[in-house]
Amino acid sequence: MTTIQSSTATTASQDSAPAVASNQALDQEDFLKLMIAQMKNQDPTKPLDGQEYLGQLAQFSTLNSIQELQKSFESLAQSLLSMQTAQATGMVGKQVLVEGDRGYYAPGQPLQGEISLPQSVSSLTVKIYSSSGQLVNTMNLGPQSAGQVGFGWDGSGATGSGVYRVVAEGVMDGEAQQFSTQIWNQVQSVAVGQNGQGSSLSLAGGVGLVDMNSVREIR
Repeated sequence: MTTIQSSTATTASQDSAPAVASNQALDQEDFLKLMIAQMKNQDPTKPLDGQEYLGQLAQFSTLNSIQELQKSFESLAQSLLSMQTAQATGMVGKQVLVEGDRGYYAPGQPLQGEISLPQSVSSLTVKIYSSSGQLVNTMNLGPQSAGQVGFGWDGSGATGSGVYRVVAEGVMDGEAQQFSTQIWNQVQSVAVGQNGQGSSLSLAGGVGLVDMNSVREIR
């Protein structure tokens, strides 16, 4: 019996709390009423400064404007997130070019991508590694100019379907260097972002999740 009564009292207290909180929230109309009441009941021998009233009103108006602006930004962010989600959903089944060095290969589906060269190289080489780290193929692309250089691997040396890693190496200014790559992969599904986060794309073959903002091209 005691437990039930205590629970009921707690519930009643909790139910009344929001009402008290809502009554304590003042809007601009309430603020003006308080100002008028304050002016009516002021001491005639010690009148309050009118500039003080104007300052208080200006501060309240500024705060109100900031709150309205914040609501507008939240609404805009929600709209942009909805648009991004719709756009990401439309990518399912398509191929996207994303920053990274891993791609899925299956017989009849060559692994393709691009290499970013900051400047010309005298020799460019693409090496393909299996998921276990074993080198399965090396492609010599020869001298290349600065910019984006495309490549394609037909699966030569592959042990079967799976995720393979691509390493692009070249000689630039007489030194061997590695260069960033972008790989074409198919979008399998979309992970919708929560709490303001953007959507992520799940790539086929177990390549993994990538941020939608990392997509360079769609085909």
